[in-house]
Amino acid sequence: MAQAREIEAAVLSALKQDGPSTMDELVRRVPGFTWIQVFAAVDRLHDQGKVVLRPLTPYDYLVSLGTGDKERSPPPPGEDEGEEGEE
Repeated sequence: MAQAREIEAAVLSALKQDGPSTMDELVRRVPGFTWIQVFAAVDRLHDQGKVVLRPLTPYDYLVSLGTGDKERSPPPPGEDEGEEGEE
C-alpha cells in the first residue's frame, strides 16, 4: 500500500505543479511508474474526490485536481443529468 500512496502523491504533486493534463501527459510527468499504476492511482483519487475527470473524447480524459469531497465528473457531452423520463 505504501507504493500506492507514493504514486498518488506523485500524481497530485504533478497536477498541483503543472495543472490539468490528459492521462498520457500525466504518465509522462510522473516517471518511474507504469501507465497502469498511474491509471489505478487516478481511479482511487477520483473515488476520493481528489481528482476530477473530464471527458475529451470517448477514450481520453482531462485529469485535474478535485476538492476532496467526492465531487462528480460531469456527464459526457450529449448526456444531460436529470433528463426527463429517467427512472
